[in-house]
Amino acid sequence: MTDTFKAPPLGTPPAERAPTRRVWTVALAGLGALLCSLDVVVVATALPAPRADFGASLSDLEWTINAYNLVFACRWRPWA
Repeated sequence: MTDTFKAPPLGTPPAERAPTRRVWTVALAGLGALLCSLDVVVVATALPAPRADFGASLSDLEWTINAYNLVFACRWRPWA
């Protein structure tokens, strides 16, 4: 397996390394936002089943998805 990322040589001033770091930072932040959004869509898609099974109201479903988002966001926090 070949590595496509080439690190700047040692001794390179930080100003020249900054664009590479910015690109990785933006890419990883975008990936994190995509994963959070995708996860919320999956949970929102599955909500009609608990509503029918447990007779939950719309307010209960809102609490469910908000609590899930909060836990999911706190789980991602240490990696940020």
